[in-house]
Amino acid sequence: MIYNNVSEIDSNGLTFNLSNKSLKTNLTVFLSYNNLTENSFHENWANSKPGNRFVGYDINANQIKKLPQKVFESVLLSPATEYLSVGRNPYECDCDMKYLLTDKTKIADKLRNVVCANHLNKTLFSLKTKDLG
Repeated sequence: MIYNNVSEIDSNGLTFNLSNKSLKTNLTVFLSYNNLTENSFHENWANSKPGNRFVGYDINANQIKKLPQKVFESVLLSPATEYLSVGRNPYECDCDMKYLLTDKTKIADKLRNVVCANHLNKTLFSLKTKDLG
């Protein structure tokens, strides 16, 4: 779905059956370069149960200004999620996003490419983990 006009992900809109033993590769959902904002994601938008594969979500280069805890924490703490890549979004970083730093061992392993800066372009925090390659 790269370079489309996706603007909303409904509840259970990206829920997958990951238990198929005949499929050996993980699943990646590419939603980069769309019109997604922090309000585009309904709660439980990704609700996959753990299985033999993992799912990665690439939502880079959209219009996401925040990563609301009630919408993204469940994805970041899900054993079914391999990663959530969210770079090149115009973040407005404040205390609402501090939950990303509360359990760095669980969240930072899955969250990729977040660089939060304040209005003076001073980096408040950066979560850059494993490269996708």
